[in-house]
Amino acid sequence: MPGLATAAFSSYAADAFPRAPALSRWLARGRGMPPPGGLMSSIEAAVRQRLPGDARLAYLHDHRREAASACLHLDPVHLRADARGLTLYDASTFAFSREESRELAADLQPLLEEQGWRLWAGHPQRWYLEGEGPLRLESAPLAEVRGRAIGDFLPAGEDAARWLKLLNELQMRMHDHPVNRRRGERRLPAVNSLWLWGGGDLRSPSAEDARVYSDRPVVRGLAERIGLPSEAVPANAGQVRSAGSERVVVVLEDCDAAAAYGDFHRWHEGVSACERNWFVPLLSELRKGGIRALELLPGNGRCYRLRRHELWRFWRRERAFPDGWS
Repeated sequence: MPGLATAAFSSYAADAFPRAPALSRWLARGRGMPPPGGLMSSIEAAVRQRLPGDARLAYLHDHRREAASACLHLDPVHLRADARGLTLYDASTFAFSREESRELAADLQPLLEEQGWRLWAGHPQRWYLEGEGPLRLESAPLAEVRGRAIGDFLPAGEDAARWLKLLNELQMRMHDHPVNRRRGERRLPAVNSLWLWGGGDLRSPSAEDARVYSDRPVVRGLAERIGLPSEAVPANAGQVRSAGSERVVVVLEDCDAAAAYGDFHRWHEGVSACERNWFVPLLSELRKGGIRALELLPGNGRCYRLRRHELWRFWRRERAFPDGWS
């Protein structure tokens, strides 16, 4: 659950945080430990956009086939000048239609084709480049850069200068593009830049008996590649299906973007929704014996495991969320 254990709101008063007694009990009576390896480690890396071959896996899910050659994300973004420099906002933060996406991409395609790359822009939040490698390029994941000034995150490596030059040419074409002129008339943010990231070779874990629920294409692509069933995240824990003793992995992102952009109100709502729809019913099912164990990976480098018999460790003092991290 990325964004749950964020330090972004550490300056807020304790009584401003949401009440989450089920989550507090989970943290107090369970055990904090290093994250497990195998599938869970790979899924956490995928959620944090740190899994090599991220673009290839997301492409697999979006296109129902693997990329034939090198593959990268080239995601449309809005750069806004402020006191920190140029701050990046990804396309989930503003309206950007499929029609706008396709029109803008069609005019950028020739410049990319001159460099041997094909642009796929079927989804307005996720664009892909497919072409010949190998690439000697180091680029920061979009999730790491959003809400931050881009100066410290620009591509590096032997091929970086060539790509930065190409990206600058693409930005120039986007600056006064008809799509952005119309957006300006409607007082919408300009789609004025692209973020290049997510290359590398695929490293898939060995298959496990598991079912995956996620709305993130790279996680779904990872599951598909190793032959695991995957579905979109349901509304609550009661709608999760499992077969026998299989592991169920659910990626909840209610808090992720809000934490990245420092939106405390939205983050508060996300925690409250997860408490109501997930933490309370999951602990109830654990207490009844319908679940053997729960594991929470909030993106802080720890795993919080809770088993049924540990629910009765009443001597473990509960602290109000978010003070229970260890």
